[in-house]
Amino acid sequence: MLRVAFAVFVGESIAVGIYVLSSANRPHRFALLAMAGVSVFAATLSALLVPWIARQSWRERFSMGWTLLAGVVLTVTVWLDGGLQSPLLLLMLFPVAYAGLVFSPVAAAWFAVISLAELVTLAVAERTTPHGDRFFIAASVVAGLGVLTWLSSVHRARWDRRYVALTHELEALAATDHLTGCLNHRAFNDRVKDEVDRALRYGHPLSLVVADVDDFKRVNDTHGHPAGDAALALAGAALRERSRGSDVVGRIGGDEFALLLPATTLDAAARHARRVFQPSGSGTSTLTFSAGVATLDPTEPTADRLFRDADETLYYVKRHGGRGIAIAARSDAPTLVDLEHGNV
Repeated sequence: MLRVAFAVFVGESIAVGIYVLSSANRPHRFALLAMAGVSVFAATLSALLVPWIARQSWRERFSMGWTLLAGVVLTVTVWLDGGLQSPLLLLMLFPVAYAGLVFSPVAAAWFAVISLAELVTLAVAERTTPHGDRFFIAASVVAGLGVLTWLSSVHRARWDRRYVALTHELEALAATDHLTGCLNHRAFNDRVKDEVDRALRYGHPLSLVVADVDDFKRVNDTHGHPAGDAALALAGAALRERSRGSDVVGRIGGDEFALLLPATTLDAAARHARRVFQPSGSGTSTLTFSAGVATLDPTEPTADRLFRDADETLYYVKRHGGRGIAIAARSDAPTLVDLEHGNV
């Protein structure tokens, strides 16, 4: 939109130049031509810098400042060309229209007020031949356009808020497993990669717990898939409820869950995993977990290696009867931390 604004301003400046050149006896002819030339150069240069400007945090302030400057330049141009009698007076509508299309409702209203103030300045400057009717018409047009553009800005801002809310909702739906409320496999993997990069950048530890629900196949075979889905939903809710705000919980397979623990050492992760993966439910509906805990290996600090270490530790627990937690070992066998911590 900023590039379009510069293009419009260049077109206006060229039109002013052609208008002045076609009027040989125009007052302040040289000054008007100089202003038109400088405006074309400045707007063209700014248009070329738009890709860079768009990446800056001050891009909105720059756009507002440029629009304000354009309004001042147009006011001076109209004054040099005869004030309210000049046909260039119509150009003063462009900053008001642009403000309504781009800026917030408050900024759009302010630009309409500024344009009215510029019209009053022109009227005051005409000390010898005031043009009351022309001023009244011009002020009415600017005020009416200001109201319309303000309403347009309010409507656009409302739709922008709805668009942002819907975008966030869609992003959450795309990243969330609908059954458990945890991150899905793709979203969880993306977070693991991001956290690995962050851990390497700041030198923080990073741990991962991979777990599955014990005897889940038996639940499905005995009670059917609806009961299995209910068990997974219960497991996901329990894991999310017991996790800390910095933890990342994901469902990475059928009955397999993962817990990513930023800035957490291996021993601290094991202690936290014992609390998070304790039995869920009650009575015959109690669920237990088998879990493997691993931390980022400094010799191979990658997401793939972190997952592999946690998976291998989980398989070690399963081979030893499940219902337990084990810590990945740098040598020998993983260490079983908590075996038989619940009954199915």
